[in-house]
Amino acid sequence: MKKLTLALAFTVGAFGVSYAQMDEKTLMKTAKKASKLHKAYLLNTTDDTKLMQASEMVDQLLADENGMKNDLVLITKGNVLNEMAGKDLTMKAVDPNTVVEKPEAPLEAVEYFKKVLGSSDTKMVAAAKKGLNTSHNYAGQIGNALLGQSKYKEAYKYMNAILDIADAVDGTNFADPSGINDHKYLVAFCAQQAGDDARALEIANQLIDDKYEEARIYSIGFASAEKLGKAEEGLAILDKGKKIYPGNQEILYAEINYLIGIGDYEKLEALLASAVEADPENASVRSALGNVLMNLSGSFYGKDDAKSDAYFERAKSNFDKAAELDPTMVDAVYSVGSLYYNRAVEVQKQMNELPFNKSKEIKEKEELFKQYFDDALPYFQKAETMQPGDRNTLIALKEIYARKNDFETSGIFKKRIEQLEAGQQITESYFKK
Repeated sequence: MKKLTLALAFTVGAFGVSYAQMDEKTLMKTAKKASKLHKAYLLNTTDDTKLMQASEMVDQLLADENGMKNDLVLITKGNVLNEMAGKDLTMKAVDPNTVVEKPEAPLEAVEYFKKVLGSSDTKMVAAAKKGLNTSHNYAGQIGNALLGQSKYKEAYKYMNAILDIADAVDGTNFADPSGINDHKYLVAFCAQQAGDDARALEIANQLIDDKYEEARIYSIGFASAEKLGKAEEGLAILDKGKKIYPGNQEILYAEINYLIGIGDYEKLEALLASAVEADPENASVRSALGNVLMNLSGSFYGKDDAKSDAYFERAKSNFDKAAELDPTMVDAVYSVGSLYYNRAVEVQKQMNELPFNKSKEIKEKEELFKQYFDDALPYFQKAETMQPGDRNTLIALKEIYARKNDFETSGIFKKRIEQLEAGQQITESYFKK
């Protein structure tokens, strides 16, 4: 480190220049030297002294107003950043635990190269395009590594930079132009995960206009538009998708989530009933319909008990059918337990509101309350055997056993909940003993 510091000090001292007021001739001379240092580094990349010297020199040139307008300075800066990215990637390949020094180096390089594309010097433009291709390569390597770890939010800026390059060079950075739309789809997804809904919507509209064959782009466009407060535009996108991909699950669930969000359960019921009719063997749709009917049952309880009971039975029927179609679907089993549990809670509320002199009615409610908990218990027990570490199931079991005055068993589930909250995993089922 000491040797490098001396070398840099000598370099700066040798020029003895006030970079803030550099004349054009001196600037070009210094820019050429920085470029030569970069090229010298390429002859021996095991020693980054010349690369660091080039970096120091070009940064001082960029501090000058004219330096930011000089093609060679901008190209050299981009090349230096790309080499730093390449060096980091090489070290990361050797030791995955290596901490990358300049993770955004290829992204910064893109911005410098783009400034040169409008130059009248065709050689400089060619050099900028070459640099952009290298930035594309490095950004792609970093982005793909993050995608491999399901870090979509972090991968977004790298994948989006590649699209920026494509826009700047008319897609010539893609060997196969048809791959641009595939990449756009990936960026739209990552943008949504990163919370950049404006970009996600922009790309979704581009792909929809290009008739890109992927149903999910319609659900991405719809969800992003909705988050941006553009519900009308989002619904128009969704309608297009429904016409092109009738019955598609991605589009269906996008609409389901929207209707849940606005609380339109009656329209939701009709939508899901239609989906069940179109695909009666689809366990997921059956379960989704069951959840909607369960919500409707709860909303009418105490107001129109006949309607509430009808929704209750239909919900249970759909959950039971979902579990029959897919015996591994723990959500369907748990949901039947929830159906009875929620009804027990509602009965308890009614019981608590009764005056003390209504002893007969209180006793009737108490018996009904207990019966609903008894009905819920076997479903939660089965759900626990299927997924022992589910917090909601454990809470339900703890509460039911406490209501049954079985505090010993309730305490077991209380302890398991505490284990989950402490970051431990529950892998063994209590009821499978």
